[in-house]
Amino acid sequence: MNKTDLIVWRVGQLAALAFMALLIPLHPYPGSFLIKALPVTALAVVVLRNVRTRQGYMLFAGLLLSVVGDVALDLERERYFIIGLGSFLVAHLLYISSFLHSFSFSRARLPFILLILAYGLVIGWFLRDIPGGEFVPVMVYLGAVTVMVISAVCVGPVTPWLIAGAVVFMLSDTVIAINKFMHPIPHSMFYNIGSYFIAQFLLVAGFLRLHQGKS
Repeated sequence: MNKTDLIVWRVGQLAALAFMALLIPLHPYPGSFLIKALPVTALAVVVLRNVRTRQGYMLFAGLLLSVVGDVALDLERERYFIIGLGSFLVAHLLYISSFLHSFSFSRARLPFILLILAYGLVIGWFLRDIPGGEFVPVMVYLGAVTVMVISAVCVGPVTPWLIAGAVVFMLSDTVIAINKFMHPIPHSMFYNIGSYFIAQFLLVAGFLRLHQGKS
């Protein structure tokens, strides 16, 4: 990344920190969705500027859809939950498509793949009693995020930051699922959004390192 990219990256980080600092004492407040959208928008700009390939464009589009999900859930989480879920679902499909361009399976990765599959199945089992209208979208989304993590594990060469970002993303979504459908978590948005920002930054950092030969 050049100097301009680093400035954009830092702006995204500062926006994430600002949103988290204001989350518990003030949220919701006018314009909060703009601050929330800025970190991942900054990441999308950095990806577009540095990886002008099919993989880069797909990740860029996925990041923009994540921003749509960010805005929808911040405007009114309950009312726009399905819209946000749909945006992130398509974003994950784009992440998967991007990662699969660097697909490289090996037996050494199999235990971790099986662990991710088991984790997804366990979460699905705990969510088996959610309301009928939300059951199918949630299960489809759970399947997509599980495959997204597995696709990150199967990127070759192994890219630890990319894998870490994918795993943290799944954990972030788990917080949402537990809080919404199972048991309220105090300050759940703080844990969910904080881990979400970390996940997106790790994913993009790993992706950039992969395409710059520094995995």
